[in-house]
Amino acid sequence: AIKVLNKITNSNFKQQSDQLLKILLENKEKESVLIIANLILEKVWYDKGFYNLYVNLCKKLWENDEWVSEGYQILSMKKGNKMEYFYTLQFDVKQTPSSMKGPFDSNKKALDEAKQMSNFRSVFISLCRDNFYKRAEYITEAANLPETSQKYKLKRRLFGTVEILGHFFMVGGIDENIIHFMNMSLLHTDNLHQSGAKFPEEIEALKLLWDIVIKKMKPVSMSEYY
Repeated sequence: AIKVLNKITNSNFKQQSDQLLKILLENKEKESVLIIANLILEKVWYDKGFYNLYVNLCKKLWENDEWVSEGYQILSMKKGNKMEYFYTLQFDVKQTPSSMKGPFDSNKKALDEAKQMSNFRSVFISLCRDNFYKRAEYITEAANLPETSQKYKLKRRLFGTVEILGHFFMVGGIDENIIHFMNMSLLHTDNLHQSGAKFPEEIEALKLLWDIVIKKMKPVSMSEYY
């Protein structure tokens, strides 16, 4: 998979993306979706000129559910006179008894939600969300470093994450309310004592995101920013 990701370009996209799917379908395992999501997100952070390429690759991966079929398990148990159905996500590294989701009144309902939650889109966006929430940690760590590649990489974890989500929004991969949440979060509007960005990097991230999504944002929904 790493070899394919290192080779893929706009000119060979179909050939290499088909090869990646072939590899994933022939080597199904429970953590495949998490591994590939992490690999692509890291590529996004550091190959910042290729967002359209990675968005198209992500779309191709989330439109095929078969390769993630080992990523969930459906369970059932009898309660009284009826059956209840549950699912677990097999790639959840923090698996606990409470990780079992349900109950559902049919196997189909449990299966439908399990497929949705293990779909590449859901997993990739969850990874982006986790990195977005950790931005203060990355910014603080970078501030204590000299101008090195490590400092650059820490900042790119924030900038690349907001940019790829902006591009997902442009192709309908995420809803506008997620963009609003990110904008408000970067401005810390939930802080009653001190609103406004805490770090210059948050203003920079907000500008990067805004430049991507502005043409698609509904005018009526933008009034809250003025």
